[in-house]
Amino acid sequence: MKESKLSSFMNGSIFRSLVLFLMGLALVIGKENLLTSQEVGGVLIGLSILSLIGEFWTSYRVKKSKKSGDITDLAHNQIAAYLENNNIKYIYKPKDEKLLDFFLPQYGVYVKYWGKEFSEREKLIKYAKRKEIKLVEIFYDKLNPISLLHSSFMKKLSEQLKKK
Repeated sequence: MKESKLSSFMNGSIFRSLVLFLMGLALVIGKENLLTSQEVGGVLIGLSILSLIGEFWTSYRVKKSKKSGDITDLAHNQIAAYLENNNIKYIYKPKDEKLLDFFLPQYGVYVKYWGKEFSEREKLIKYAKRKEIKLVEIFYDKLNPISLLHSSFMKKLSEQLKKK
């Protein structure tokens, strides 16, 4: 079920940032001229501005990332198309983690696709644990049909989101 653009916006970081900004602004210019309220207001404004900058940077990176039609690897193309069809923003081949295939900025989760060869899996899992990376692994036998990919992906994504 697709969310409307308004509900997507209301659940997003931009909305939270704007609420923080308005709260901070209200405290700074409020009727009470207490120094502590101005300090709190200033901090809230600062945090909201940093959050907005982060959100715009992530949005820029997502727009700059390749789309499914531009990805030549068939399995990666299928995963990208699945993410696009489910309105999940992704960054393909994120520069900060070259060993991983996708980054899902709205969840803070990385995705790794394993074809029939996954001899480097143990090394990658240790690396992800050491760097505290939330990782969803997709294996070649779970890629088709799309319903299998969907159930496997959603289960693994929810497991990763429950972790701290």
